[in-house]
Amino acid sequence: MAGNDGTRGRTHVSLVGVDITVLVYVDGKEVKKDVITASADRNGIPYVYKARKPKNYLYPLPINATADYKSDMRSFGSNRSSGKRKHAGADLYAPTGTTVRAMESGIVLSTGSFYAGTDFVTIKHPNHIIRYGELAPGSIKVEAEDEVARGQPIGAVGKLKGINGPSNMLHLEMYSNTNDTSNLTVKGAAGGKFKRRSDLINPNSFLDNADK
Repeated sequence: MAGNDGTRGRTHVSLVGVDITVLVYVDGKEVKKDVITASADRNGIPYVYKARKPKNYLYPLPINATADYKSDMRSFGSNRSSGKRKHAGADLYAPTGTTVRAMESGIVLSTGSFYAGTDFVTIKHPNHIIRYGELAPGSIKVEAEDEVARGQPIGAVGKLKGINGPSNMLHLEMYSNTNDTSNLTVKGAAGGKFKRRSDLINPNSFLDNADK
C-alpha cells in the first residue's frame, strides 16, 4: 500500500477488494479508526479515492456535562488516595437520572456493581471498549450479550454514596484493545497507578469531538 492518512482523502494503492485499516495515534497509542475497501477505477486500476473520515462517537449524555471533565478531580489521570493511584476515566457531571446512551453500536460485555453504590455497563464498540460507570442502581436497561444501537439508552446517571461534595456523574473509561475481553480493573502492581488494563486510554479527545 502507498500513501498517507486515508482519512484526509489522499490516494492509497491496494488490491481490489482488500480491506485497508486506517490507524491514527492518540496519546501515543495506535488506535484503529476505520476499515475501507479498495475498488477499481474506470481504468481497472485498484485505488481508493478520498476515504471517508470515520464518524465521531455520540456524546453519552443528551445534555452537556455541567462541569469541565478535563479539570480537577473529574479529569483523567488526576490523583486519588494521595497520589497512590490515578483516576482511570473522565467524570461527566449531570443531574441524577439523566439518560446515559451508547456512544456507538456494539455488544454489551457485562453489567454490575461499580463504586460507592453505583453500577456500570461495559460495551464492546467497533473501535473501543467503553465502560459507562457510576450509573444509578436499577437504571440499567441492557444485559450481557445484548446488541445495542448508537444512541440507545443504557442507564442513567447515578450518585455516589458517602462522598462529600458533588457526586452525581457518569464515569467514562475507554480501552483500545477490542479483542481483549478480560477484566478492565486490575488490582495490585500489575494494574499500575490506574489499577486498570494497559490498553486504558484518555477519553478526552473522543468526548471533545463527539456528536451531540
